[in-house]
Amino acid sequence: ANQSAATTPAASSTRITADMFAQAMQAAMTGNFASPSAGNSGAAAAAAASSEPVRRPDFSAQLATMKEMGIVDEGLAMKALEVMGGDIQAAVDLIFSGWLGDEDSMN
Repeated sequence: ANQSAATTPAASSTRITADMFAQAMQAAMTGNFASPSAGNSGAAAAAAASSEPVRRPDFSAQLATMKEMGIVDEGLAMKALEVMGGDIQAAVDLIFSGWLGDEDSMN
């Protein structure tokens, strides 16, 4: 009966790092994630994503569209698409916000 009250403080103290976000996005892109009702599925998804070889999705259509929009750095565009799970609008927004694709060097 008190389970929801017991989990609230723990959930509010968790901070999402760039690495956690990237791992979660990778898990989502490869389908290595548990159902949201599984409780602490984030850690399991991150562990599953890091133990399997990385398969890059085909973003050729999104890359072509981004090039037409004036984003000529294909490497940066690919990183943005990977971080944003293939969502072209989010990837474009990320690049136009000034992101340089170097989140790994910030950690």
